[in-house]
Amino acid sequence: MCKVKSGELLENMQDMQNLVIGIINRQDKIYSRESIVNTVYLYSKGCKVDINKNGIEHLVDDNLSYLYRKGFIDCNNGQYTPQPILELDFS
Repeated sequence: MCKVKSGELLENMQDMQNLVIGIINRQDKIYSRESIVNTVYLYSKGCKVDINKNGIEHLVDDNLSYLYRKGFIDCNNGQYTPQPILELDFS
């Protein structure tokens, strides 16, 4: 997995998008929307992007919705579960 920028290194919305996706993709247990929002908020402190907590909530919602529609995560009563990643055998 690639290194994701945080804090002062976040310079634009693409960096924020990468932070959100990076945090979601690193989850290995059941998680909630609120836990992702709070984690993104924590890691974005001091960033150069003009975004408040409501903006972060919107960004997280958009990404969770997209990943759910594409089958990368599952949702049951507001609790998200990562889906297994297909492992390829190149041997």
